[in-house]
Amino acid sequence: MSSSRPLGIKKASSAYLKLISAALVTMSISVQSANAQKSSITLENALKRTLSNNPDLVVFEFKSSALDGESKMASLRPEMSVGVEVENVLGTGEVSGIKDAELTLTLSSVIELGDKVSGRMNVVSSKKAQLLTQRRIRTLDILGETTRRYINVIVQQALHKTEQRAEMLARTMLQTVSTRVEAGASSPLEKKRAESALSQARLSLVISEQKLNEYKRDLAIMWGDTNAAFAEVEGTLLSFPNSLSLEHMLSQLQSNPHVLLYADNYRVQEARLRVVQASQQFDIAWEAGIRRMQGIDDTALVASISVPLNTKQRNLGEYHG
Repeated sequence: MSSSRPLGIKKASSAYLKLISAALVTMSISVQSANAQKSSITLENALKRTLSNNPDLVVFEFKSSALDGESKMASLRPEMSVGVEVENVLGTGEVSGIKDAELTLTLSSVIELGDKVSGRMNVVSSKKAQLLTQRRIRTLDILGETTRRYINVIVQQALHKTEQRAEMLARTMLQTVSTRVEAGASSPLEKKRAESALSQARLSLVISEQKLNEYKRDLAIMWGDTNAAFAEVEGTLLSFPNSLSLEHMLSQLQSNPHVLLYADNYRVQEARLRVVQASQQFDIAWEAGIRRMQGIDDTALVASISVPLNTKQRNLGEYHG
């Protein structure tokens, strides 16, 4: 009697531990199921997040701001300058002291010919159109990559569910075989095979889950997150959009941003060529002012203009550039 009590206590304790383990497994599965239902994401949401937070697209905002500054600089006219000139001061003899001093106050600037301001503004406008097309191309590339990664997650989700069903089937098979072995209807070797199949199914399930998490993380990186804040993605691979007609695709080809980029590049080069051609037209530097002659106690106006020579020869390097 005394030897049977420890054995009974051991069996009760073993059964109690199994019950606790089963309860913990059930609670873990419930928590995982609740987390899986907590958040999901659609392709539309993924694309919106990418457009709002992708760092490759944020760069274009800084480039656009730089072009705005370049536009302001291109629209500037030549500045006005004020000058003061003093002559015949602190000399010797008749020009000693300031009795014969001459004081000249001048205002000077440059008159740009050849519509140079308009040419510079056209260059900046062409660059803005080019930047807009480059942004469209980069946006399409990024959205295409986001869609590709989204599809990878959908495919891996389906494969992961298949692995879960395979693991569940292997577990059920092990229970069935164990029952048959205990009843003597099957050999213990069949149980070993079932245990091996269950281990293989569990290993495949772990690998599948790791790959799914990796694909989720790759998708979240598209909008700047290092970890996926969603449990699953919504969508199916068995729904196909309606096919487009050939006429519609040809019409869309004309507005393809890759084709438009060639045109924008040509316009930028053409605008720069016009600026080079305008620089062949000389600018007129002028100066005007008033002069006070202390020696004769008189005042007079002064004016001058100057133009450069051989301006066509000086910008040959810009043509070659």
